[in-house]
Amino acid sequence: MTRLPTWFGFALRSALALALSVLPVEPSVRGDDSPPKVLDQFGDPMPPGAVARFGTSRFRQSHDAAFSPDGKLLATYGYDAIRIWDIVTGKETRRLEAKGGCHALAFSPDGKRLARSWNGGVLIDVWDLTTGKTVHTFRSREDGGYHVPRTHSLVFAADGKTLQTTDDLAAHTWDLTTGRQRASFPHPLTKKRAGSNSCAFSADAGLLVTASQSESTARIWTVGTGKVLQEFDVGELGVECVAFSPKGDLLATGGHDEVVTVWDAATGKKKHTLSGQGDTVVSVAFTPDGSLLAVAANGGVSSTATGTQKVHLWNVAAGERVLTLSAPGVRRVSFSSDGKVLAWESCGESVCLVDATTGKNMHAFAAHKGPVVALAYSPDGKLLATGSEDGDIRVWDSATGTPVRTLVGHKDCVNVVAFSPDGRRLVSGCRDHTAAVWDVATGKRKWEGSGHGNQVTAVGFAPDGKTVATGGRDFRLNVWDTENGKRLSTLEDGHAIVLGLAYFPDGNSIVTVSDKSVRFWDMKTEKVTRELPAGDRELRALALSPDGKFVAAGGDGEGSVWAVATGKEVLKFPGHWNHMGGVAFSPDGKYFGSASDGLWGGTKKNVHTWETATWKEVRLVDVPLQRFHGLAFSPDGKRLATASTFAEVLLWDLKKQK
Repeated sequence: MTRLPTWFGFALRSALALALSVLPVEPSVRGDDSPPKVLDQFGDPMPPGAVARFGTSRFRQSHDAAFSPDGKLLATYGYDAIRIWDIVTGKETRRLEAKGGCHALAFSPDGKRLARSWNGGVLIDVWDLTTGKTVHTFRSREDGGYHVPRTHSLVFAADGKTLQTTDDLAAHTWDLTTGRQRASFPHPLTKKRAGSNSCAFSADAGLLVTASQSESTARIWTVGTGKVLQEFDVGELGVECVAFSPKGDLLATGGHDEVVTVWDAATGKKKHTLSGQGDTVVSVAFTPDGSLLAVAANGGVSSTATGTQKVHLWNVAAGERVLTLSAPGVRRVSFSSDGKVLAWESCGESVCLVDATTGKNMHAFAAHKGPVVALAYSPDGKLLATGSEDGDIRVWDSATGTPVRTLVGHKDCVNVVAFSPDGRRLVSGCRDHTAAVWDVATGKRKWEGSGHGNQVTAVGFAPDGKTVATGGRDFRLNVWDTENGKRLSTLEDGHAIVLGLAYFPDGNSIVTVSDKSVRFWDMKTEKVTRELPAGDRELRALALSPDGKFVAAGGDGEGSVWAVATGKEVLKFPGHWNHMGGVAFSPDGKYFGSASDGLWGGTKKNVHTWETATWKEVRLVDVPLQRFHGLAFSPDGKRLATASTFAEVLLWDLKKQK
């Protein structure tokens, strides 16, 4: 009997779970009056008040990753917490509160402790995973100054008694019994600002390699003596990443020249030059047996999809490429202890796990891998379309959260999406400077418009659906024929980028928002007829009421709603810190909603809803640490969808939000 791989079984279970439209409720076992938790289709709890999740929370909110020694668990960091996941089921098994960021994670050899560098890499915490408590906090350097030495690498000694750490300026040995520093030696890399350097320990913590983008020499140090063992000429471009083979006999380096070099660590001679990575090499990792080398290629170290981001697997002995995988927004790569699982960070928000032999995803979640930054309901309310930094557009059944199809073709972040009035077409605007119109029923792209010189940040159909307008950061407003993609006109004044747009109900005018003002355009004369200045604020989001009587704009600082006829401001609402957030009117025009950022310094009350008859706030959604990029009312006005940085869409029942 053929045994199916683990990933297949979990993928099948996930697919069956997703087919169930009923969202189970976890009974309260606390014995108090706290409300029961509502679970998503995978059985994971959702924020209080949410009634559905489109996507998954598994392996999300993850910026760094480390496998446990037995290969069964994966630790990741994201948004003030370390999460520990079961790599087979994808379930979160533990969460440790960990404010202050993260630069590196490492398990102890027995898997009982976990180390993290944080606070700009100055501090190192060690947790006892049995109790969940911090047992040590080490300070590698004092804070202050332009150059803060960031800790790049952590590794426990084989006996688990010491922890080795290295920052931009020195390597440190910490005694885990006494909690004191046992030894330290300097290895100044460069005077350039922290974050431009690469450091890595050998598996036995006996060797340290240091390198930099700004220096042509990489060095191997003996940790015990603090002396240079070997030097390598890595070229004028320096290197972006380094890694030792498990035995410490080989060293891999990669950088902006799109080449990986494998060196003999003892002699300093080149063994292989692996070219054709296709982009800047940002991470390298050997399998535990040293037979394979994983290479992450990502130009500009971007957290969003660019179409060229790949993970390559190379046979180290032969110097031959054996596998290439698409990896949107890839950052660090790592292998499980048995070498069977390859993990990488994707789009700065999730972790992908694949079979290292076949390249198949272990967890075939129907979900975005990066932050969801755009969303729109179809006119009949049956579908919800979402765009993400992973470059994909997903169409969902809005009632069940079941994925309907994925629209693939953009090569970068999908900034904005909108349905045509009849629901048959979808227009999207992308960071790759293109706009596209899609057939919703088939998922095929009808045409792609390349008439913008910068990213497309605003789209909208005319009320009759015959034309579609697109705006971007190139100061242009283009109008296209919906069916054939012919560009009909270009409106521009050279002074204002277009970050949002909407047609008035009569189709004769368009309103747009730039960073400094709201502008009204006459489509016959192709001229700006009115302007509402933003003052000191920076606007980013725009919404027009269905009857065209009110226009809203939000961004940094307070947002505003104006009466179109008079230009009078009728409402001020909380700002969207760091340009996050969105604004929307309900289809019947009775309500106005604003989504904002509940994370770094933003208001914790993420989504506000006002009644437009009185402009009194009537409902709110309060989800601390959430970052919402946008929102959309369902056509019946009963539910509100929010696009989240956490690579998901949450659905809220407005009647339950008070």
